[in-house]
Amino acid sequence: MAQTKQIDDFKGNKVIELNPGDTAVGVQFEFTVKASASAAEGYLGYGRSISSVVATIYNDDTDADVTTSMLDSAATESNNIVTVPINHPGTAGVYRIKLIATLDDTGTRDVRFRRVIAR
Repeated sequence: MAQTKQIDDFKGNKVIELNPGDTAVGVQFEFTVKASASAAEGYLGYGRSISSVVATIYNDDTDADVTTSMLDSAATESNNIVTVPINHPGTAGVYRIKLIATLDDTGTRDVRFRRVIAR
């Protein structure tokens, strides 16, 4: 079962502002790993890493899937840092990014980031 965490549980808790004409703006999310099996700090379990990630983008007011207009290319991952390249959607509003990260142990993490503002 996917786990949902609040934004402050990983490094990536800032507001992203897009202006008309912005393309391929790389939004990065750093998923921290627990330093030991008993550590409390860290989003991913001790020794875990992300093996793949899928990003979906929604209009936060209407819940409409706007992935095709906002996602410039597929999300990428390197050393537990996920990069999501996004475009201005053409319409002002508040948008959210949903990430489904598959871990090296086949577990998943479901993260929702509701801080994308298109001017």
